[in-house]
Parts: sequence; structure tokens; C-alpha cells
Amino acid sequence: DNMPDVSNYDIEASISGTASAVAGAVGLGDGGGGAGIWPIYLSSYVHFMKAEAAMWLGQTTTARDLMEIGMQHSFTKVLGFGALDANADPNFLATQAEVDDFIASILTQFDNAATLDTSLDTSTLNDNFGYPINKSQLDILGEQYLVAMFGGAMDAWNFIRRTGHPRTLSRGLMAPVESGPFPRTGLYPFGEISANPNIIQREDNNTLVFWDAGAQNPAN
Repeated sequence: DNMPDVSNYDIEASISGTASAVAGAVGLGDGGGGAGIWPIYLSSYVHFMKAEAAMWLGQTTTARDLMEIGMQHSFTKVLGFGALDANADPNFLATQAEVDDFIASILTQFDNAATLDTSLDTSTLNDNFGYPINKSQLDILGEQYLVAMFGGAMDAWNFIRRTGHPRTLSRGLMAPVESGPFPRTGLYPFGEISANPNIIQREDNNTLVFWDAGAQNPAN
């Protein structure tokens, strides 16, 4: 439930046309009238990617600053949609103080991670969990980047392949032998193969693209 302080979505109320009276419900004509977005590449993404690059260069202070800007841009983008709905309850919108407190808490986690044991918990590896004992700085950066990409996570798969993080991703319900290996690439579309005789179709999804060093995520 993404709104723990109100009742769950009431499907029957929505069907009966009384959705507007149900907290958290969705109904025809409610909300911003479809004035949303299909996020492809937002300004927040740019700052998170630059933060990732700074991490690889060992510039953690720069990475921290860029991550902070990325979170600020993401909050500004999301909270701006509240103005599109004349019936929106402002009590459900984050205040600036709440935004500042959240960002400050993430930055504190990032700072503290530099001195913590961030190795994987070997006691759970046999259960195919393998969560980190403590989040690393790259785990924290990756989590916030993936949150900012909600609704248009074009680069989430790439980030996981590039870095092997965040290692806090939910684990699958199936064993790897059932779900198969984590896809490192995709197959060429049939139309592309038909139009370009120089393309040789891949035999599987295990081929590494040129920038993929094969970093493994324990959730894979």
C-alpha cells in the first residue's frame, strides 16, 4: 500500500462512480486530466549519471553533491504535478521541510557508508539473498537514481549492468535455475534482421556489450 495512512483502493467504489469519495481511489475524470508525462530523460537523471561517473573517479564529495542535486530535481518535478489536480489534498503532498529532511537523511547515510562494513551478508548467501550488511555509497546512489526514474526507468537496467548496484533490489521468488540468467543484452528485432543482412542474430541474452564489464548484482 503506497498510502498507509488511508484505506486501500476501493475497486467497488470506483466502479460505482463514487471514487471521488474514497481516499486514495482512482476514477474517470479525477486527477490531473491526463496532464502527466512519459519521462524519457530528465534533468535529475543527468546529475545521477554524473554522480556515478564521479564515484568511478574516486570523487565521492562531488558524487554526493551531484546526487543531492539529482534528488532535488526529482522532488521538484514530482511535487509540481500536485498543481494539476484542483481536488488534490495538499495534506498528502510533501512539504519543503519534509523534502529537506529526507535528502539530509540520505546524505548522512552516504557519508556514514564510507566507514561501514558494506560486504554481502554471507549467512544468507545459501538462501540466495545476499543482502549487504550495510549499504555502500554506490548502493545508496543507485537506490535514489532508480526512485527518480519511476515511471520511465530507461537507464535502470543499464545502471545495474554497469555497476552491479544497488545490491538491495528485491530478490526473485524463483531460483536462478528456474528464472534463467540475468539478461546482459537483448535480441535484435526480427524486422531489423530482415532489413539488414549484415546483422547476425545473437544466440542468447548473455552477450556483454562493449561497456559491460560483467558486474554481478546478488539479485540477478
